[in-house]
Amino acid sequence: MDEFNGESIVHALESWQRQQQQEQLQEQKGKAQAVAAATEVTQASAGYSKMWKDVLGEGNQDDGIPVRVGCVLAYLLPLCSGISFATPLLLILPQLLQVALPFMTIHLLAESIPFGALIWFLLLNHLSRQPWVPSLLRFHLSQAVRLDIRISLFSLFLEFAPNVLGFFVPLNEDSISQGVITEVPTLFSVVLWNMSLLSCVLAFLVLAATLFYTVLCSLAGFVPERVPLLAKETAGFLGLHRLSSNSEAN
Repeated sequence: MDEFNGESIVHALESWQRQQQQEQLQEQKGKAQAVAAATEVTQASAGYSKMWKDVLGEGNQDDGIPVRVGCVLAYLLPLCSGISFATPLLLILPQLLQVALPFMTIHLLAESIPFGALIWFLLLNHLSRQPWVPSLLRFHLSQAVRLDIRISLFSLFLEFAPNVLGFFVPLNEDSISQGVITEVPTLFSVVLWNMSLLSCVLAFLVLAATLFYTVLCSLAGFVPERVPLLAKETAGFLGLHRLSSNSEAN
């Protein structure tokens, strides 16, 4: 008769129901968290897209073929400035020399003209500030200028870093061979040289990836919004981030 105890059966049923309710509550809670996370991501993405919509939302809205070609040509400046970083790769893969040779030639021509590279830089910077220039082209011009500044700073670092380190650690040492004293590089100098070559290769690969993405965006008539730090800095420099903040506040 104990097996047919009604109170035990009711208690078991109530325990089972409570367990089912807890599982349902946990499942609903998990779904609610997933929905909230998805909503937050969607809102963040919408706000981000809204910002870049505002970037192109003022001034000349022309995004025709000539404007897109101009956006692509804007990146000749950073490419020609950074093509020297590809020298180690060209020594390893001489097949790439035919691709790099035109840009090296343009760079040499700009350097052969007195202040040629500086005039080129100032011209792009000036055009990026003009309200009559299409907004899409202004953005790409300004971003190309900002990218060229970073390349120039990195080039200066590679040029002067060995001289600065030479004050603290000797880069050469005297060596006597058959009564003749010659200077040979130290181990630190060899390591520093190899590190600089590796840094050049890495810098060029980053530059090539950035330019590939920006050129694709230029041809498609888009803003290259996925360039880390550089894109937001460009929008801020053009004074277009303030419009996005006001629109979101309203």
